[in-house]
Amino acid sequence: MQEPTKPDPEIDHEIGEQNIQMLGLDLHNPVFFVSAILAVLLVIGTLLFQEQAAAVFGDMRDWVTSSFDWFFIISANVFVLFCFGIAYSPLGKIRLGGAAAVPHYGYLG
Repeated sequence: MQEPTKPDPEIDHEIGEQNIQMLGLDLHNPVFFVSAILAVLLVIGTLLFQEQAAAVFGDMRDWVTSSFDWFFIISANVFVLFCFGIAYSPLGKIRLGGAAAVPHYGYLG
């Protein structure tokens, strides 16, 4: 559980002062409801206008993949290099599950 933070003397606001408790959740009142309503409206609009939504989402996918293909390739390469770096560094020798842990499957599996 997070300890309450002290209010900043510069501003007259405490973290979480606008939060409400609902269904066991701690919700930030203005942020949650606006984003939830927008998400529900997007889903309802997509279900009501399926053909138009399919065309719009298809065009958006084509634009993103043609405009940011360089980003996807660089991201994948950086991720693979990061994984190799972790595997071959001293961190790669750490046994997950403790010293007595044994794998459920072999390397081939």
